[in-house]
Amino acid sequence: IAATALLEEDPIYYDWHRGFKLDPSCLPPFVSPECADAILFVGRAVRLLRHPTGVFAGTQLLLPRHADRFAAALQSLDPEGTEGDDGDGGELKGMAAAAAAAAEIDAVQLEQTVQAIYKKIASLLWHLVVVRARLMDHLQAVKDYFLLAKGDFWHSFLDESRMLMAIPPKIIGQVGGGGGGGSSGVMGGGGGVVS
Repeated sequence: IAATALLEEDPIYYDWHRGFKLDPSCLPPFVSPECADAILFVGRAVRLLRHPTGVFAGTQLLLPRHADRFAAALQSLDPEGTEGDDGDGGELKGMAAAAAAAAEIDAVQLEQTVQAIYKKIASLLWHLVVVRARLMDHLQAVKDYFLLAKGDFWHSFLDESRMLMAIPPKIIGQVGGGGGGGSSGVMGGGGGVVS
């Protein structure tokens, strides 16, 4: 339970699992639950790639060209087309036009576009985790240590304890109160403590 509490305090964990939620009652009729889940995944992944922490802090993980391609693909779904920001609220007008045209968006085309973005984002995350963060090296280290794949732990243990194991055991006192005439030894019944 303590490990779970520590994990939940991690901002990356919080952003991924608790930072964004999907409310099915707010979905437009042309967005399927599967498409909504893909959109949620893309949103979480973009957040993670735009705001990396740890050893990747300050690194550009989501290239502007990818973000531009995603935006262009989504804008191509708008049958009315959106206007760019002309400094006079053109961006807001474009967003209003997109909202008005939302009922006219082709559901199949939306799902195909979202799936294409999903695949690219998943590929970027895979590259981050498996290649750049060297997941396979870390898994190999876990295997070597915990599963004793190379026997390094036992080899080190036996090397370090060789001198201690060479010393014969000795009795340092009586546990059972002494007396009683029983034999007192390591394997005997006297209850001696071996050191």
